[in-house]
This record gives sequence, C-alpha cells and structure tokens, in this order.
Amino acid sequence: MDWQTQLISLYITIADIWNKDLFLFIERESNYNKNFLIIEEVLTILIYGIIKGRLRLKSIYNYTTSHM
Repeated sequence: MDWQTQLISLYITIADIWNKDLFLFIERESNYNKNFLIIEEVLTILIYGIIKGRLRLKSIYNYTTSHM
C-alpha cells in the first residue's frame, strides 16, 4: 500500500471513530472559530507519524512539513 492510500484510510478510520463516539468526551477549549486543521486531521498526522517511527512531536512536525 502506498503512503497516500495508507494516510487516507487512516483518516477515514479516525473520522468514523471520532464522529461516532469520541467527540462526545472531548470539549474544545478555544474561542477561535476558524480552525486551520480539524481534530481528525491532527489525530491522523500524529498517528501516521507514530506509524512511521517518529515518537516526538517535533519529529512528527518536521516529517509532516517536509514530506507532505
């Protein structure tokens, strides 16, 4: 499976889980209405980074900005 397909399937899985149950337990603590990324995208980036062997946020950020 190529990385695009893996990333898309991961996003769809996370979005399904988020929209079924998870959003009920997490409250957003911000007054800022216009979000650059939605929570499903953030979770996808974090989990994909972990799958790729990056275990620190800075490493995941650097991988994401250089790779995508």
